[in-house]
Amino acid sequence: MAPELKRVQVRAIAYDAEPIARRLRVDYITRPAHRFESVAVQETPDEVRIAIFATAPRGPTRASGHMHSLMIVLAQPVGTRRVVDTRSERVLQRLPAPVDPPQPGGPGT
Repeated sequence: MAPELKRVQVRAIAYDAEPIARRLRVDYITRPAHRFESVAVQETPDEVRIAIFATAPRGPTRASGHMHSLMIVLAQPVGTRRVVDTRSERVLQRLPAPVDPPQPGGPGT
């Protein structure tokens, strides 16, 4: 008999996109037994709210986390809008893109 599954919201931790881009790569963490189910995106003029859902077996699971990424296509470019993880209500950090100029004191400066 297959284990009974429950739906859980997982935590997004960062994103990568150019301000003119409509595509976001969002990084998130799950437990090993969790499997991606769906993503919900709500866009407003000020922010992009992201909810990522997974299925998980009922009962205890191993606590170590696994990092994953997914691509989201927005209706409008991200621009200067905040990107928010709805599970934690935290603004996600934008990861530096390969085309970003080097930071002072970093490699290449």
